[in-house]
Amino acid sequence: MSKRKGITTRNQILAGWTVSIYTLGSLLYLAYMVHRFGNSDIEFFLNTSLVLFLVFFIPHLAIHLNYYYSNKNDSFGYDDLKREVSFERDGLVVTYELDKVESLTQFRSGPFAEKRARMFPWDKYNYSIVRFNSGEEILITSLLVPQLELDIDDARKTLNKRFYCWSPKR
Repeated sequence: MSKRKGITTRNQILAGWTVSIYTLGSLLYLAYMVHRFGNSDIEFFLNTSLVLFLVFFIPHLAIHLNYYYSNKNDSFGYDDLKREVSFERDGLVVTYELDKVESLTQFRSGPFAEKRARMFPWDKYNYSIVRFNSGEEILITSLLVPQLELDIDDARKTLNKRFYCWSPKR
């Protein structure tokens, strides 16, 4: 069965929904501190809340934009019956047989790789580099395919854990 994926609004929302949790947490912190200590220090609490929000939001936004621009206008297809993958960039479609995959290197955060609870908003972001026998490589970010799984033997798969999975330039 053939499946084709591109960067969708749904993938972007699934990757970025944790920002709403940190926004809510910052607002709850502000409300609690004002309730507990009164309005006299509201400027301090507002600044602290803003800094806490930005500490999590700026790295998240940076990785999201990096992933978006790495696979902007790309699409990835997988046909499990024909055992082939296809990759489209700028209107050019290239198809490869799965037997021609030399290696699949995946980069994931520690919690995501170990299927633990995420601690940071960017923990779900991951990317994979698929290398073919011809020497060609394609970069697949989690905005294009949220969790790339190819039907190849485990000897050709490598999982690298990172704190922050910044994808290389394409």
